[in-house]
Amino acid sequence: MKFVLVLALLVAVVSAQQQVVAPAQAPKAPPQQQQPQQPQQQVQQSSAPFSYENGGNDWVGLCKTGVAQSPINIDTTKTKCVRHGEVDAKQYRIDFHYLPAANLSMVHNGNTLKVKGDLGFVTIGGCNPCDGQEYTVKQFHFHTPSEHTIDATPEKAGRYEMELHIVHQKKGSTGLNDLVFVTILFYIQPDGGFPNWFLDNINWNWAPKTKDAVNKIQGAVDMHKLKESLHGEFYTYKGSLSTPPCTESVQYYVMKNPLGITKDQAEVIKSIFVKNGKGNNRPVQATNNREVVWYRRRH
Repeated sequence: MKFVLVLALLVAVVSAQQQVVAPAQAPKAPPQQQQPQQPQQQVQQSSAPFSYENGGNDWVGLCKTGVAQSPINIDTTKTKCVRHGEVDAKQYRIDFHYLPAANLSMVHNGNTLKVKGDLGFVTIGGCNPCDGQEYTVKQFHFHTPSEHTIDATPEKAGRYEMELHIVHQKKGSTGLNDLVFVTILFYIQPDGGFPNWFLDNINWNWAPKTKDAVNKIQGAVDMHKLKESLHGEFYTYKGSLSTPPCTESVQYYVMKNPLGITKDQAEVIKSIFVKNGKGNNRPVQATNNREVVWYRRRH
């Protein structure tokens, strides 16, 4: 009997201790543990879709406060001229190592027509072999009318029908760092002319017409079909993304020789993005005394 009483007393003490300890334990999922998700949501909100309806005047951040923004008007009378082969010209030299790529698609992302793929790379500075100076193609996309202007004045717009941006990033870089944009301008051939063979190569006439639509490109995309412009002279300057967040991490190479397109080819992109007389191009920004280099070829 005495043993039974002692055992009962021990059980009662243990039970009491458990009742005291249990309320002091922390909840399994306290509210504080859910708070780190909030910054991620804020980042997603900051990269919300933008529009060209107000000409970019409602874009925030560096788009408003930056001092090296793009695009610009290139005043050819104020450029620094260097010639291929000269010592001073080597740092600006760009060499193209593009490769054909198959199984690519054209995407309508709401603001442009874009193609992503492993299309090769460029090298900067005439390096051979190149040590960290390779810039890999990430994608290319289009604006209409052109974003950059050439020798624009109050009497002359200096603007082209369309502009192609080939986006590259330095090998090993991430985010929006170390970008190179190769830019090609297009004009409508006054005599009708022939369809541009690069646009034909990417099935331009079947470009996706609505946001999020995707059209598979038949055959291999070949950037060498742009060689008439790529192998010519160019202007280069330090600038920014021409869309939010307008990060100032881009070296532009604006090719001097524009390429011709037909009126029908121009109408393809205009029918998608030109509304109320406005296209998917950002207006020119202040140069702010930035140096623009004209790289000339020796003939």
